Amino acid sequence: MTFANYNLNLPNGPDNPSNDQPGMQVNTNSIANLIAIDHIGFNLNNGGYHTLLHMPSQGSFPANIPTQIAGMVQFDSLLYTPPTIPPGAAHAQLYATNDGGTVQMTGFQQSTRGWCWAGMLVQWGTIALTSSSGHKYSTVTFADAQGIPFTTCYNVQATLQVVSTGELSNSNSIMIQNVTPTGFTWVANTSSSGGVADLGGFYWMAIGN
Repeated sequence: MTFANYNLNLPNGPDNPSNDQPGMQVNTNSIANLIAIDHIGFNLNNGGYHTLLHMPSQGSFPANIPTQIAGMVQFDSLLYTPPTIPPGAAHAQLYATNDGGTVQMTGFQQSTRGWCWAGMLVQWGTIALTSSSGHKYSTVTFADAQGIPFTTCYNVQATLQVVSTGELSNSNSIMIQNVTPTGFTWVANTSSSGGVADLGGFYWMAIGN
């Protein structure tokens, strides 16, 4: 990002215009150069349209004076990389709420086991059930190589993936226990003679912040 030099108070009324001309030329060129940062500049089609968005890296949320817009208190946002996002991830867009909270708006790792920010943190995955027992339990950890921990996890939902329609006549269930910011415990049960392996597995999704 270049430094935009600008001479204030030009033209100055008492001055000879020729004396102010060099500074005014600097101002004119600085305006053109400043607009061309992250925008399409003068004398080009779509002039003024955004091309990119840059914000300076800051270690903490800057002190801002709230602006009242249509009855809502708005705050400026801040770009930074949260320490819990894996190395190499893109910067994240944050939004400060009027009650002092901070909402992350961007950042994702999308795959069959992944997470994304959509105002809230959403994480998902699949678990294969391979045991011949009719009862199986284990844990899912958010804060591993394929996920990040929640500050608070509000809800975890699980859906069985039954691989055979014949298993639908059995008594099958998947239950969620011990939800924490870093994971949860799941319990699978079935009356199938082949154990929970006959169910194939289950899908899970968690939401929080």
